[in-house]
Amino acid sequence: MELRVRARQVINATGVWTDEIQRLAGASPGSRGSVTVQASKGVHLVVPREKIRLDTGLILRTEKSALFVIPWGPHWIVGTTDTPWDLDKVEPAPTRVHIGYILEHVNAVLRTPLTPGDIEGVYAGLRPLLGGSGSETVKLSREHAVIRPEPGLVIVARQVHHLSRDGRGCRRRRRGRARAERARVGHRARPRPRGRRIRGAAQQPPPPRGARRAARR
Repeated sequence: MELRVRARQVINATGVWTDEIQRLAGASPGSRGSVTVQASKGVHLVVPREKIRLDTGLILRTEKSALFVIPWGPHWIVGTTDTPWDLDKVEPAPTRVHIGYILEHVNAVLRTPLTPGDIEGVYAGLRPLLGGSGSETVKLSREHAVIRPEPGLVIVARQVHHLSRDGRGCRRRRRGRARAERARVGHRARPRPRGRRIRGAAQQPPPPRGARRAARR
């Protein structure tokens, strides 16, 4: 089924599918006025809380990527890897090599090592990074790009979701506002207020008066 939709402005914020959408618009990835996106696979392990005795999460550095242990309900999320992925983007698959890599590095800082039998789940996701196909993803930029290769088309590359505790986005909101500003050139539409919470955010009480000013000091 094909559905044709007309619009004054189209925003291409399709992550790892950015290159494919560029081609539909007649732009070649890597040419002038366009971008090239390399998919980077990140693998994560799901481990029961009782398997790691910690009162808080951990964020460490390895020789290839960041290593984190983040509490998630009755579990820990342990990851991650950072390797190029040029196969099926719909279902990136974790491998034993990646699982072993994570276990090796997290066990280096744990008193009681994790074993493959402690893992209750494994999942993988893809990051869209600016750079050439086949490049070492650990060396690619984590920054974003907002460009207008054609009139009426805005491309936003490298869409990451970093949220503050109250649901007000950090990089996500800045990038969303940047693309909205690009898209509304010559139009009356305005982006949403900065203080608006992202859907699904926990309803945290507002900070006490003067707290933000004290934090800046």
